[in-house]
Amino acid sequence: FPHGEPLPVGDLVVVQARKSNSRLESAAWVLALEARSGRLRWALPIGAAGGVRLAASRPLGSPCAVGDDVFVATSLGVVARLDGATGETRWLRRWPAPIREPRAASPAWQLPSPVADDRLVAWLAPDAATLGGLAPADGRTQWELRVGVDTPVGAVRTLLLGAEHLYAIGADVVAH
Repeated sequence: FPHGEPLPVGDLVVVQARKSNSRLESAAWVLALEARSGRLRWALPIGAAGGVRLAASRPLGSPCAVGDDVFVATSLGVVARLDGATGETRWLRRWPAPIREPRAASPAWQLPSPVADDRLVAWLAPDAATLGGLAPADGRTQWELRVGVDTPVGAVRTLLLGAEHLYAIGADVVAH
């Protein structure tokens, strides 16, 4: 099933999708549809993980773009940079996906989507306790910051990237 906000990239619309089965396994996909016809241009599986109880589904996010490149992050532990026109993987990083519910569980639609510019790709790791900053060119980790109710940053629900700061928004707003 498709999820998150559709992302216009050139003459395409890019969406993330998730496929789950009765064994609670989930697979993440990225799909590109031609904006005029709705025809599928490319589809790319980007990761999979074991599931959690259906009452606490893994959160869902949306892609973001810098120029014609698409950045996706999933609660299945994958962050990737893709060529928006072809779906070619420029880089892909994996993190462990927890098999238990996060300590501060959120509704499935509240995974902070990644934010990116030419300096930074920021995302919330699947454990919802680590905010990560990656280099856009190669996905190399630039920094990691512990987040959650027991940290100065608090539990993160949304990310915004400004000209000079990354804003982690939850019950409070914290700039980094």
